[in-house]
Amino acid sequence: MVGACYTLDLDMPSLWPPTRDSNPPPENAAAPRAVRRTARGTEPPAGASAEELELRELVDAADYRKALERLMDLYGTAIYRHCRLSLGDDDLARDVHQEVFVQAFQGLPRFRGGSTLRTWLYAIAHHRCLDAIKHRRRFRGRFESHAEMPEVGVVPAAAEATSAGDRAKLGQALVGCLDGLAPAARLAVLQRHHEELSYDEMAGFSGERVESLRVRVFRAMAALRTCLEKQGVAP
Repeated sequence: MVGACYTLDLDMPSLWPPTRDSNPPPENAAAPRAVRRTARGTEPPAGASAEELELRELVDAADYRKALERLMDLYGTAIYRHCRLSLGDDDLARDVHQEVFVQAFQGLPRFRGGSTLRTWLYAIAHHRCLDAIKHRRRFRGRFESHAEMPEVGVVPAAAEATSAGDRAKLGQALVGCLDGLAPAARLAVLQRHHEELSYDEMAGFSGERVESLRVRVFRAMAALRTCLEKQGVAP
């Protein structure tokens, strides 16, 4: 169903050093809960874009095939980028990308308007990527021994990874450290620091509290720093 080919030039070292979330989140901070869906026919969110209004008209008219085509036109590349970044594998990203739009097509008749269609689509992508990461980790745990797993090379310490060679080494170490995080933590770090999504956006499609996501990212970044230091990298 999804025939377009999407490409992405990843620059993993851009995650480090972090420009945000370097301080612990405030204690007892108020956090809004994720928006719940309401009955069909509710007003779109305040400030809804022209694209969102167009999509809602198509859904309300039950023109689901056209709505899917517009979703693909508007967000196909961004969703592929999200999948590719989250999974780190071209073939798997393409499979999950297609699965996302198949599920979206199946789910459009049940869309109830509690969020924008963009947020709804990203929620599908988020959960399918999380499922794929968990499945891949279980597969590796069952069928691949640690001896067969590639080793992340020890990178000489440097004040800043500025040269192409240093950035490549930092990227190699960072990928290995990211892979060691729990799936939800890995996705949260990538969404926050690489895709530069706000915590409100992340909460909107993950269904989690903003403050929970802040804590998760803060702890994951601390774990990444420790991991990179063990690899001999000084971010």
